[in-house]
Amino acid sequence: MFYKKYILFFVIIGIVLPFIFLKDVYPFHRFGMFAEPVKYQAQEEKFYIFYKIESQNKFIELKASTIPLNANAFEMQLRKHHYQKKHADFISIFDKLIRNKINLKEDPKNDKKLNWKWYHVIQKEDSQNELDSICIFSN
Repeated sequence: MFYKKYILFFVIIGIVLPFIFLKDVYPFHRFGMFAEPVKYQAQEEKFYIFYKIESQNKFIELKASTIPLNANAFEMQLRKHHYQKKHADFISIFDKLIRNKINLKEDPKNDKKLNWKWYHVIQKEDSQNELDSICIFSN
């Protein structure tokens, strides 16, 4: 009987003590019996680069297969250069590659310029599949 009082005392202290040290009631809202599961706002972001020869009217999308480069590595490099804000450096590399591929010579007589556009497209899960695009770089 003597131990019963001590056991009851420590059980009550064990139940009450956490409420004394608790500073707010937020954990009960989040992890309580009727709490909703934790949801993360998923978003998908894509990067697109388009180029256009000055004499033509249509922009052409620069794809990893035209370089040739692995699609995942290309996407990673686009993301890396976007967040490091090195758009112009990255575009200058592709400018040389595309000029060599389509035989545009950099001579004063045949001075055809390549125009570039870099788009950052974000699609959030809760926006009913609406895309949000931003033109990051354009020359």
